[in-house]
Amino acid sequence: MHKEQEARLRRSVAEWNLWRQKNSGAAIDLRGVDFSSLDLRGVDLSGADLRGAKFCKAKLRQADLSCANLCDVDLTDADLTEADLSDSSVMNAIRTGANVDAANLWGTGLPGDESLMLDKDPDTE
Repeated sequence: MHKEQEARLRRSVAEWNLWRQKNSGAAIDLRGVDFSSLDLRGVDLSGADLRGAKFCKAKLRQADLSCANLCDVDLTDADLTEADLSDSSVMNAIRTGANVDAANLWGTGLPGDESLMLDKDPDTE
């Protein structure tokens, strides 16, 4: 399954997203795959297991990575502008130089995660 999914995604983001819509219950396992420098703008990788994958210099603008497992992922110099990373697991992810402008970081614990503000008492600041 892993190789079929990887091949489909490499062919075309549009084909991948259409397949995801038709197979919404499919488990996505792309652990350890190297997607460095690929144009994956707008890709739907929500809920995917991406542990150890490489996205160095990948274009992930407006990608849906919500609820994905991004542990140990390499996002060095990736463009995540306006991407949805909400509720993703990002432990040990390498983010050096990654652009997260206007990205949804809710629930990730990363700088810019507005859910962290819920625990702060405004009267003590």
